[in-house]
Amino acid sequence: MRLLDEAPARVPVRRPCPACSSLWSYHHEIRSYALIVSEVGAEYHACRAAWGPDQIQPLARMLGAPAGGPASPICSLVCRDAGAGYEDGSGDTDRVQPITQISSREVYRNAWIVVREDQIRRPDGSAGIYGVVDKPSYALVIAVDADRMRLVEQYRYPLGQRRWEFPQGAAPGLADMEPMALAARELREETGLTAGEMTLLGRLDVAPGMSSQRGWVFLATDVRDGDPDREHEEQDMRSAWFTRTQVEAMILAGEITDAQSIAAYAQLLLVEKSLRH
Repeated sequence: MRLLDEAPARVPVRRPCPACSSLWSYHHEIRSYALIVSEVGAEYHACRAAWGPDQIQPLARMLGAPAGGPASPICSLVCRDAGAGYEDGSGDTDRVQPITQISSREVYRNAWIVVREDQIRRPDGSAGIYGVVDKPSYALVIAVDADRMRLVEQYRYPLGQRRWEFPQGAAPGLADMEPMALAARELREETGLTAGEMTLLGRLDVAPGMSSQRGWVFLATDVRDGDPDREHEEQDMRSAWFTRTQVEAMILAGEITDAQSIAAYAQLLLVEKSLRH
């Protein structure tokens, strides 16, 4: 593992990294001042807490990535500049002027959510309204031990059903908590597990048509058992280990329907594919 410290081949545009939000990185296609190069020949962004030498190599080792394999930029999946070609790094797929907020009115608030109604102006100049649910960012954790993955099950009141999913949650009173710390906190609270290595896999938008909430997805390895410290609202929760084959069967059978869990598992598969090829 080595850290390059080279001047970029051309002057890069600083953009916010979608995987790190408030952290900064350069576009992965530009030879940046800080690239981490693993022993498998893949290049990664040095996104501070998001990616570091001590986080990348355990992931490559766990996935059995062959030494000397072809370059496979994981940043194209995880830490990519989704706003390539756009100075603001917004990731917009069209140059149409975005919707403009004219005013905002809070409709409802509790400890977990805020519902607001915004008066907006559309690109063609017409007026309208937009209802938005604001919730703090959350972290989801895929805890892995060999071929096993840890799931939790709890009663989801809005659905009226018990559902299996990966450990996940937000900290409404600690909205500024660093994502990796939030992930470790949620994993420990819900399962009792602590991770020796925590690796960022990517980000998820919960319901971008109605909510501002965004999520971070982490892979937890080198896990150790402990006692859970669940919140009062999680008193009915239980957790258990499942093999990958079982997890995939549960998804196909409709036993796991949590969109965030299924999307997170897809991110893990894509990262694994990237490292292997």
